[in-house]
Amino acid sequence: MAEAGLTPMQVLTAATRNAAEFLGAKDLGTPERSKWADLIVLDRNPLDDMKNTRTIYAVYIAGNRVK
Repeated sequence: MAEAGLTPMQVLTAATRNAAEFLGAKDLGTPERSKWADLIVLDRNPLDDMKNTRTIYAVYIAGNRVK
């Protein structure tokens, strides 16, 4: 998507919130209270460069850190 010209924020939004909305998944897509929490924590900001999505510091599934 970035190669097609979308900004990093547009790519992240399309892959998270918009994808959840398309699927009709009301408990996914954005970090909010009462929503399911599978997420990654990055060492670098993906808004600076989408390749920073490869700098994974931690992974959480259902709000619990995966070791």
